[in-house]
Amino acid sequence: MEKVMNIIDGKEVPAESGEVFQNIDPSSEEVIAEVAKGSEADVNKAVEAAERAFYSGPWGKMAPAGRAAALAQFSALIMKHVEKLAAIETRDVGKPIKFTQNMDAPLAGMIFSYYASVADKLQGAYHLGDPNYVIVSYHEPIGVVGCIIPWNYPLLIAGLKLAPALAAGNTCVVKVSVDTPMSVTEVAKIALEAGIPPGVVNVVHGPGREVGEAIASHPCVRKVSFTGSTEVGKRVGMLAAEQVKPVTLELGGKNPNIVFDDADMDAAVSASLFTAFINTGQICTSGSRIIVHKSIADEFISRLVEKAKELKQGPPSDPSTDQGPMISKGQYEKVLKCIETGRKEAETIWEGTLPANLKKGFWIPIHIFRPKDQSSLLAKEEIFGPVLSILTFDSEEEAIAIANDVAYGLSASFWTNDFRRVVRLSHAIDAGIIWGNTVHYLNMDVPYGGHKMSGIGVELGTEGAKAFMKPKCVYLNAGPDKVALK
Repeated sequence: MEKVMNIIDGKEVPAESGEVFQNIDPSSEEVIAEVAKGSEADVNKAVEAAERAFYSGPWGKMAPAGRAAALAQFSALIMKHVEKLAAIETRDVGKPIKFTQNMDAPLAGMIFSYYASVADKLQGAYHLGDPNYVIVSYHEPIGVVGCIIPWNYPLLIAGLKLAPALAAGNTCVVKVSVDTPMSVTEVAKIALEAGIPPGVVNVVHGPGREVGEAIASHPCVRKVSFTGSTEVGKRVGMLAAEQVKPVTLELGGKNPNIVFDDADMDAAVSASLFTAFINTGQICTSGSRIIVHKSIADEFISRLVEKAKELKQGPPSDPSTDQGPMISKGQYEKVLKCIETGRKEAETIWEGTLPANLKKGFWIPIHIFRPKDQSSLLAKEEIFGPVLSILTFDSEEEAIAIANDVAYGLSASFWTNDFRRVVRLSHAIDAGIIWGNTVHYLNMDVPYGGHKMSGIGVELGTEGAKAFMKPKCVYLNAGPDKVALK
């Protein structure tokens, strides 16, 4: 059986306690690895290694051009190992191979490539003032940063956190979900292969209550970047606030997908299916709330259900599989409970059935509901599974009101051919990411982040790198000193 160790100071090491936990393939419930079960003691060792790498080692003293070259090599090696990383991610997460091979793994490599191009361009500014003064402002690395990565997109989100943090000149202590420890550990090994010094990227596995909280509350961790549930994000934010350290929190979403009566129906149906059920609905930007104009609702729903019936659930390693399992037994039971509540609060439009060969694993077929009103759990709360709610509206104002009537504000999408409406909706919907006549399109140069209970701060773009930096202003006097009490 495979052994997955912590990565501390460039070495694969067991947990200080010697304890391990089992890693489960969610598609079969097979034990695929034993993983080092870290604790606060392991976090302390990792932080010490990261501090040495930052303050004494070559990374903290390296010029930006050197970091850029290292990140370019890191990216190249990730791209070289795409097939291996995709296979690991598929087995670990239960995600279909066609997505890990064509999206997750190569996108992680592309993120490192982008930040290689950013590393030596995080420039400061010269400010005009008194002629005797030289005044400059710039950003410098924060130091040791904590990166807490969820189970739904480990490879991709590791890129979103590690790449900008390293480009900015920091060192990192990483915790990934106990449900998906394997691919990020492999990325940490690739970092060493790329020539990134030991101690710059450290990985400690273990439960969030022990490892995650130890990272968030460690006084030498100067910044925490967390992606995960809103409830856990609140806890991370509270721990960080006790030491007044900055956080980036990318949290949940209950994202509206509005379809107007002038929309391209074929495009809206296909994209709505994609955004609702990609990664079996286990994605924070999932368009899990369709809000469709009443005049086209029946036709839209009929066409959506027919296309949903074509989606294939099956072994994640099969290139023809469209949908995998829930990540864990806990998530499986949570989603089933939401479905039971949904059956009481909403009209069931369609429920899929599982193929006979899926006898083991945490499989849930697609469920499509029509809530009776906006107060329904299915209309307001993030389910994080293959569960879609469809609501209807009469007017643009009503559609906007429904879209905004949730605690979250991560993303939103809409479908219309009216350009003026596009502009109005872009301003009126309270979300950090707006997609008009598309879904899930991202440009790495554009910041990504949510509003309301969906988070704090941004990722991607140069802003994503500066989120891992601290501002500094320097005033240099070249003339007589004018500062005096008398």
